[in-house]
Amino acid sequence: MNRGEIDGLFCPICIEAWSTEGEHKMCCLPCGHIYGLSCIKKWLRQRRSNGKCPQCNRRSTLKDIRVLYAARLCAVDDRLHKQVRALKAKCDSLEKKNTDYCNKEVRFLEREADLCRKLQMLTEEKKSLERLLEDRQRESQGSSQDYQRRMIKDIGSGSQSCSGIFKQQGEFRVDGGRFFDIDASGQLIIVARRLNGMGGMNLLTKISLVAPNEREDIQLPENTKAVRALCVKPDTRLALLASLGKKLSVVRKQHHCSYL
Repeated sequence: MNRGEIDGLFCPICIEAWSTEGEHKMCCLPCGHIYGLSCIKKWLRQRRSNGKCPQCNRRSTLKDIRVLYAARLCAVDDRLHKQVRALKAKCDSLEKKNTDYCNKEVRFLEREADLCRKLQMLTEEKKSLERLLEDRQRESQGSSQDYQRRMIKDIGSGSQSCSGIFKQQGEFRVDGGRFFDIDASGQLIIVARRLNGMGGMNLLTKISLVAPNEREDIQLPENTKAVRALCVKPDTRLALLASLGKKLSVVRKQHHCSYL
């Protein structure tokens, strides 16, 4: 048993436990040292002690003895208290860090799960696109093979109506023609023309596919420059033309007027 365990339990003179009552109850001297009452009285009556404290040699008499009414005395070590407070602060800091790491781990796991879901979705989408591409390739290959078989069959039978073979039915001249498009619904050919002999006038000419000699000119606005593209919208009787100067014009064929 060490000194710390003895302090507060035993009398320093007789090294025996004191009692709360009786002759050996706790008492102290003015210097603060504690003894059993019977022991310190006996000590101070001896001549050789000269009325001094057994531990610090401070002079005392029997009148200086003070009885203590306590079951046990224990001295507090401030150094240990400081160590305890420091350890507690360190534990609190470690617990906070542990909480922060746990929260980060939860967020990382959620992020990982989200990325896994996105990866799975992208993988399924990739497989779907690959299957679609394979289907389109098979369809294209099948169509090409069917076309080749029909061509071979028609050529072998001497047929003149073989798909992909065109036969000229006639021709007609259009002066100053630059671009054209076909209005299948109206059975017309729309030709963009530029007449050099008339001051460079730009025209649209409607030519009937049924009677090519029936033609009608649509004069474009004077500020219209050279036409570079022409497109006829089926079933609307509208024609869209692009000219130099980054200009687009919409022409209503039946009213002979144009709009920007």
